[in-house]
Amino acid sequence: MDDMKNIGLQFIILVCVVILAAPGSAFALELVISGNGDGSTSEVQTSVEQNTTVQQTNEGSVENNVQEEANTGGNTADGNVGGEVSIETGDIQAVTQVTNDLNTSIVDVGECCQQDTTVLIEGNGADSQNTVELALSNQTLVSVNQEANVTNTISGWANTGRNEANDNGGNVRIDTGNISAGIKVVSSANHADIKVQPAGSGTVSLAVKGNGDDSRSTIRLSLESQTIVDKHDVADIDNFVVWTANTGENVANGNLGDVAIVTGDINLVIDIVNGPINDEVVIIGGCCSDPD
Repeated sequence: MDDMKNIGLQFIILVCVVILAAPGSAFALELVISGNGDGSTSEVQTSVEQNTTVQQTNEGSVENNVQEEANTGGNTADGNVGGEVSIETGDIQAVTQVTNDLNTSIVDVGECCQQDTTVLIEGNGADSQNTVELALSNQTLVSVNQEANVTNTISGWANTGRNEANDNGGNVRIDTGNISAGIKVVSSANHADIKVQPAGSGTVSLAVKGNGDDSRSTIRLSLESQTIVDKHDVADIDNFVVWTANTGENVANGNLGDVAIVTGDINLVIDIVNGPINDEVVIIGGCCSDPD
């Protein structure tokens, strides 16, 4: 008699856990035209461009194949002339757990209020011409692509029955054991926690003061700030569970005495959980002050 009373299987998969951090750079910009003589001409042209690009790609493919077999039945007691015949099979307990968790991305970009800009035209002589051209451009691009394919195939067979007691001279009793089986499959994929603090322009201070008579002062200012967060998810999760439990199919024929067949209980629980799948938290900060 093959007696397998307790079978346990736990299978856990955790793949593609990636952490990216790309802090923005901090700087202060100061442009000053000051103390130039009468009739002087001063010109400052400045272009500042800051680009932050974070690209994250995760791919995961998992295939689980689990097969379980447990048997305490299939016993035979035939042709006994005298005495009682008793067949009692043991209980079976089987536990299967499969956990899959794929593709986690954590992206933290930038700091708050990274840059301050000051433009000052001051104390230049009469009839002076002073020009400042300033272009500030900030672009933050975060791209996260996640793909996950999970296939779980679980099959099981447990038997305490299929016992035979035939052609015996005395009483016959067959008691089959109980079967308890638990199958739990948990699959989750494609998680992202994205936090972006745009570079912003911080505080911009512009001042024209204390210049001589008939002076001409010009400030041309261009501010551009762009934040793009692109999150793309594809998840394909397939679960195939086939389980057979048997405590019956017992045979007792041709016996001269009393015959009793008592079959055991079957308790089969299958729990399949898919999720969370394709979940993300995206926070785009706004603590940098607007241009003043």
